Amino acid sequence: MDMLEERLQRGQRKISILFSPKIWNARTAWIDRHPVQLLLCILLCAVILGIIKLRIDPPSPEFNWDNRWWQIALHVARGEGYIACQPIYFPFCGPTNQITAMREPLPVFVYALIAILTKESLIAAAAFGVLINLAIVVALFYLTRELSNTRTGLLAAVLWTCYLPPVRLYYSQISGDLFACLAITCGLTYFMRARKTNLGWQWVVSGLLFGLAILSRSAVLVIAAALTVVLLLSLSWQAQRPHSSTRRRFHSVLLFTLAWGLIVLPWTIRNTIVFDRPVIGSTLAGYYLYRQNHTLSTNNYFRFVSGGEFLPVLQEMLSRRPELTGMENEAQMNQVYLQEALQIIKAHPLRYLALFFYRFTTLWFNWRVNEVYGKVDSPGDYFMAIQNLFLLIAGVIGLRGRIRQAWPLLIGVVSFSGLYMAVMAHLAYIITVVPVLVALSAIAISQLDTSLRNVLSQRMGVAHG
Repeated sequence: MDMLEERLQRGQRKISILFSPKIWNARTAWIDRHPVQLLLCILLCAVILGIIKLRIDPPSPEFNWDNRWWQIALHVARGEGYIACQPIYFPFCGPTNQITAMREPLPVFVYALIAILTKESLIAAAAFGVLINLAIVVALFYLTRELSNTRTGLLAAVLWTCYLPPVRLYYSQISGDLFACLAITCGLTYFMRARKTNLGWQWVVSGLLFGLAILSRSAVLVIAAALTVVLLLSLSWQAQRPHSSTRRRFHSVLLFTLAWGLIVLPWTIRNTIVFDRPVIGSTLAGYYLYRQNHTLSTNNYFRFVSGGEFLPVLQEMLSRRPELTGMENEAQMNQVYLQEALQIIKAHPLRYLALFFYRFTTLWFNWRVNEVYGKVDSPGDYFMAIQNLFLLIAGVIGLRGRIRQAWPLLIGVVSFSGLYMAVMAHLAYIITVVPVLVALSAIAISQLDTSLRNVLSQRMGVAHG
């Protein structure tokens, strides 16, 4: 019995030494002195994961052709124009009706340049996605450090490197999501800095980055618009306070808004010229809104709808619209889809509201999406859902007590999620704003770690005494 008590006391002394402020401060000080080396190690791990993924699951030309980004990029690289209209989305496509705005321009032009330089190597385009993800790791480190400290920034970089969806979903197919993810992360970093310093050039850089994000995923427009609205509301509130620098703040909001607006303007002008009507984002918005909400008139509407299931519905709609000439372009058909979708939604507003909230499960957990395509959820699918659940919970914890500082991150996640929940939702779409949750989760973990160390140190101190 005495030997057991002696061993317990010895173990308690070791634990007390392990969690003593002196030992812990020495270790954390080493991390603070070598952040670059540690960040390089994290990037090396991300590179290895990317190489393994591309080795065991190389990008499929058939899938990426069907996904349209690569198809449009090759047409641009060959000098054939920004074309790739697809009858599955737009039934009146033909040799003389191929102009498209299905996919945003920034990733397309980058992939077109890669195609020119590499003789149309799809693996090179996929490898560029790995490089984009490395840049996201670095950007997330700086965003988190802006909110907390260097150690928490490194923790966020580790969390993102271990986050499965980018590796699993976007290394074998090319898209604009990682481009938008990088631009949003950088844009929010400068947005946070600009709020502290109110320097004009930082507001401009933040706006430019959000503009590039919109040109990669047009849904980011809702984040930029939401941030602008909140800034204006904040400005009107500050104007009621004495000695507030309203004019200077308005100048800052104007710089931010003009910056992202001017970046998006050329794409809007191009679409207005080729389609005879303005299209700010993608011409697929109406199609997806109609496809995912046409079931509201049935009792089985809590579900994700595949393109194959929607095809007969699309054909039926065309047969009862005699005013269609068969020459309609993407923008004109997008308008038709919007009319049909809004008519159904207006007829069933409560069902639409219920479906809106149901889509939270498909957006963040891919709930019952795979079964629509005849697939079975794999362990990887379950793991991604668990990761997102953890990030949502930890993100809320990390936001506690930081609303005044971190409200732009909250606005970004809520507005972006809300847009996709209103139209069409599955897990691949939400990855664009997940770095925001990763940053907040890293803060929550750091806070929990500090609290646990303090508690254990006190208990061990009492036991040792």
